[in-house]
Amino acid sequence: MTEISQAATRRQPLHAGARALRLPAPLPAALLATLAMCFFLFGQAATVHAQKSYRYEDDPIRAGNKALDENRLDEAKAKFEEALAASYQLPKAKFGLAEVDARTGRLDEAEALYREALDISKRSGQNAFAEAHAGLGIILIDAEKWPEGTEHIMEARKQNGGYWPAIYGEARVLIHDKKLEKAKSQLDFGASRRGVGQGEDLYHRGLAIYYIASNDLKAAETDALNALHLNPSDPRNGKLVALVYEKRNVPALAINACEEVLRTPGFTPTASFLHYTGTLYQKAEKYNEAREKYVAAVELDSTYTPVLKDLAGLLLLAKQYDRASQVYLRYVALEPNDIDARVGLAESLSEAGRYKQALAAANQAMQADSTRWDVRLAYARAAIRSRSKTDQAHAVAMYAALPDSAKLDAEDHTLIATQQVDTQQMDPARHNLNQAMALDSTYAEAYFQTGLLHFKNQHPDSAITYFRQAIRHDPKKPLYFLNLGVAHFQLKQVDKSVPAFRSALALDQKLVIGHVLLGQALVSQDSLAAAQASYEKALAIDPANGKALRGLGFIHLRNSDFEDAANAYKMSTASEPKNADGWAGLGQAYLGMRNLDDAESAFRKAQAIDPNNATLKRGMETLNKARGG
Repeated sequence: MTEISQAATRRQPLHAGARALRLPAPLPAALLATLAMCFFLFGQAATVHAQKSYRYEDDPIRAGNKALDENRLDEAKAKFEEALAASYQLPKAKFGLAEVDARTGRLDEAEALYREALDISKRSGQNAFAEAHAGLGIILIDAEKWPEGTEHIMEARKQNGGYWPAIYGEARVLIHDKKLEKAKSQLDFGASRRGVGQGEDLYHRGLAIYYIASNDLKAAETDALNALHLNPSDPRNGKLVALVYEKRNVPALAINACEEVLRTPGFTPTASFLHYTGTLYQKAEKYNEAREKYVAAVELDSTYTPVLKDLAGLLLLAKQYDRASQVYLRYVALEPNDIDARVGLAESLSEAGRYKQALAAANQAMQADSTRWDVRLAYARAAIRSRSKTDQAHAVAMYAALPDSAKLDAEDHTLIATQQVDTQQMDPARHNLNQAMALDSTYAEAYFQTGLLHFKNQHPDSAITYFRQAIRHDPKKPLYFLNLGVAHFQLKQVDKSVPAFRSALALDQKLVIGHVLLGQALVSQDSLAAAQASYEKALAIDPANGKALRGLGFIHLRNSDFEDAANAYKMSTASEPKNADGWAGLGQAYLGMRNLDDAESAFRKAQAIDPNNATLKRGMETLNKARGG
């Protein structure tokens, strides 16, 4: 049928023959389908015979293959592209371009071209294409896609048993299956190969992989370097050299091998290669360089999941918790079943202060596998930071049930102690804090929480000692200075509390409570103007802050500015209507204004909230005297 169709196509165009047919109408469906198939076959034949013809000396496929054999890759690429543009021998043109891409490290592009070559060849009825099967198989096994890669390699061997790349591919499969002697016998077929065009680099690459599997790293180094020198533009060779040096525990040389590949003229780095180079830097504890390589890999391919996971882990290690959580979120969106990543996500979100999201991520990990102790630890760490007392209690129970292999760190013991202090379990809390400080004598939060424990036990002098220790280990936490100032203030050491509050504000100018506490301390020193300025700074940030408004009202009372005092106290009662001090202060302001009825009304509201309020009692006495009581 095909020969008749081709002959008919040579005699006259298909459309002319179609017009000459006299067919009854309507046409049966089966006949229509047959005609459609004939049109497809004839059309294919017409396309084939419409191709440009070449003389032997001008044939771009022949010229491309010759350039490929001599490793003149730019020239080879140009010839294969010429053939492609002319629709000339498309399977061979695609295969040639795939070979160029494979040798220059564009492995994803090479894989796609190999597949296209096989597909076109199969559709044209030419099922035997050992070269493309071997090329695709090697690409796949290099990408750890062993089942599919092996299938293509064995098909290549079946179609052409003497084709060297197929023999090399089979040797790689044998190495993977730990059949080393058979693999070495296969590789020996490549000993006479010379140059990249003949596959000499494959021979040395295969030997290096064989020697790595045989634990002969010295021999592996020699052959890996030979492969690299033969074809430095193929990143697989540089990566192999780096792997040898990595196994020899010489990370600097491994990194140098990768950097040498990256400097190769014309080399286009892949996300995979940049990622691998980044892992070498990370193992060498060169974290900035590792981050740069990971970021470059992500910029090159934002969907390449292995680098996203490692970048997130590195950012977590560097305590860049917000960025780590962002990258983890991108990763788990692509790989939702990766439990390790969900653990990392929960940890980074917790450290970033996004506790609700952290607990959600930890819950998802628990749903996936609650038997893993690292998952339960991640849940405990997230739940103990929750605002829910129930979650916190579950967290403490989870911590207690963890196996000994789950080594709790200083932060874990401190978190547990914090919850125990809140629930008045002082002795267990003290035990956990002591463990935290024993595990890490530089962990500031353990000292701070110990200070809070002493403060709650009415020992501000001991609290001061621990607050100072916390500040010594972490002088960048405003909260540490604030509590130090409060402890000094409670001991009536106002001259020491003021500098502590100022230090807190130097670290965070928007810390409203810092401005309020400083204002209170300054009032105690009779520095009313400075205190007023401090309260006003608090109100500039939070205009409805009740404490700052009451503080400002008190200063106005001290200055006999009763109308301004009344305005400040009115605003405070609007902000915090259940605060007795605000109503009592407002009553005092009305007294100063001789507005006795409003004063009494304000005092009655204060009395309803707290009948023992000291300001209220003084105000009522003054009011009674004013009324002649």
